[in-house]
Amino acid sequence: MLAFLGLRSFNPYTGVAPHIDSGVYLGVGEHLLRGRVLYREVWDHKPPVTGTLDALALALGDHTVNAVRTMERWWAAFAAVAVFAIALLAFGDVTIAGVASLLFLVHFYHPNVMRGNQPEEYGSILTLGGVALCLASLVPRVRTPAALATGAGVLFGLACLTKETFALGVLPWLGFVLWAGRHDRRLMLRRGAYLLAGLLMPPLVFVIYLAWNGAVPDFLDVVRFNLHYVRFDAASEPNSGVLGMLLQGCGRGDELVFGVSRVTVAAAVLGVVSVAFAGFRRRMRGLPVALVAFLLLNLAAVSLARRYGYYYSQLVSGYVLLAACGLAFLADVARRWRIRACLVVAIFLVGAVLADWREATAFVRRLEQPRAYFSGDRELVRYVKANTEPGDTIWNLVREGSSIYAHADRLSPTRFYYVSVHLFRDLPDPEAARREIRCALDSHPPKLVLFDGNDAWLAKVHLDDWFRANYAPAGFPSVYKRKP
Repeated sequence: MLAFLGLRSFNPYTGVAPHIDSGVYLGVGEHLLRGRVLYREVWDHKPPVTGTLDALALALGDHTVNAVRTMERWWAAFAAVAVFAIALLAFGDVTIAGVASLLFLVHFYHPNVMRGNQPEEYGSILTLGGVALCLASLVPRVRTPAALATGAGVLFGLACLTKETFALGVLPWLGFVLWAGRHDRRLMLRRGAYLLAGLLMPPLVFVIYLAWNGAVPDFLDVVRFNLHYVRFDAASEPNSGVLGMLLQGCGRGDELVFGVSRVTVAAAVLGVVSVAFAGFRRRMRGLPVALVAFLLLNLAAVSLARRYGYYYSQLVSGYVLLAACGLAFLADVARRWRIRACLVVAIFLVGAVLADWREATAFVRRLEQPRAYFSGDRELVRYVKANTEPGDTIWNLVREGSSIYAHADRLSPTRFYYVSVHLFRDLPDPEAARREIRCALDSHPPKLVLFDGNDAWLAKVHLDDWFRANYAPAGFPSVYKRKP
C-alpha cells in the first residue's frame, strides 16, 4: 500500500516539462547512450549518477522525459518502503513506521521542493536505502550482516556520486554503526570496515572509468569549477560568510520544509527532546543522537552553497526520521506511565490531522491526480528530426531547450552542449573553453542551432561573428539553419 502511495505521490509531476537542469541531465544521458565519455566528451559539473540513471531510463523507455518520470515513480515507491523499513527496524512499531512513510511522501513530493529528476531526489532515496540496510545489519542473529553493511556503504557511495553534499549525511551512520558495536572492539571494527568498503566501491569504479577513458584531467577541472561555483548564492551574488549562509539556509529550510506541517514540527521537536533522556537513548542504541546529527549536517550541506529551493529536499529524510523518533519517544513515555502507547499516538495523530487539515487535503488531491505525459516540444522535435539526419549534430543556446538532445535523438558537436550562464565565470580556463568550442563548431558545424535571440549568450562565448556568418532563421521559432 505504501509503495502504491509512493507511485501516486509522484503523479502530479509526470506531465511537467523538464526543468532546465533536468533537461541537462537528459542531455548527459543521451550523449552517454551514444558512446560519449563523461566530462571528456560531454561536459557537466555534477557527479555521474544522475546522468547515468537518465541514460538507463532513456534506453529502457520511450527515449523521452516520460521514461525518466516512470523511473522516478518507482523511486518514489522504493522511498516509501525504505522509510517504513527504517522506522520499523528502529522503533518496532508498525503505526509509527506507516506515519513516517506518509509524512515523508507529504514533504518530499511537496511542490515547495520537488522539481523532478534532480540529484537531491536520487541522493536522498539512495541514502534512505543505505540507512535501512545499516539498521538491518544490526538486527541480532541476522544471517548476512556483512553483506547488509557493505550494501549500505554502496548505497551511501552512490548517494555521494549524485551530489557531493550527501557525503556529510553519511558520517552519523558510520558513527552509529561503530557505536552499536562499541562493547566488542573486533565487531565494531569489522562492521566499520564492511561499511567503508561498500562506501568506497562506487567512487573506485568511477575513478577507474575516468582513468580508463583519459578523463581524469577533465574531472579535475569540474572539481575546480564547483569550488568556484559554490561561492555564489542562487542570485549569483557572493555568499555572505559561513554564519550568514547558515542563517539564510535555516530560513529557507523553515520556509520550504519545516513550515509545511505542524505535526512534523511537533514530532521532530519531541525527537530532539528525546536526546536528553538517557534511558530512551540507551534503548534506541544512540539513534536519536544520530538522527539529530543527520538533520543538522544535511542542513549545513544545503546552506553552505547556492540555495535553490529544490536543494532543500535533501533535508526531508532526516527531518521525517527525527519526527518518527519523536513519536517513538511519545509512545515510550506513554508505556512508562502505563498508558496504551497506540492510544496516545492515535490521539496525537487525530489532533495533527485537524491542525494540518489543509495540507492533508492537498496531499489527498495530489494522490488523486491522474498520471500525465509530457508532450510540449513535439513540434520542435518533429522539425529537428525532419531537417537533420541521425549523424547530424545540433547545438542548443536556449535555456529551456536543454532536453532537445534526448527528445530529438541528436548530439552536440561540442562537449559543451549546454552553455550555462555560469560556465565562463567558473571554469578554470574560460579562454581555452572558448577556443575548444570554436574549434569543434568549425570542425563539425551543427546542422541546426537553437537560439532565442539573446545576443549576450553569443558574446559570452565570443561567437557573434561565427553565428551571423553561417546561420540564418529556419522558419521555425528559435531554430537557425546552416547557410548553403
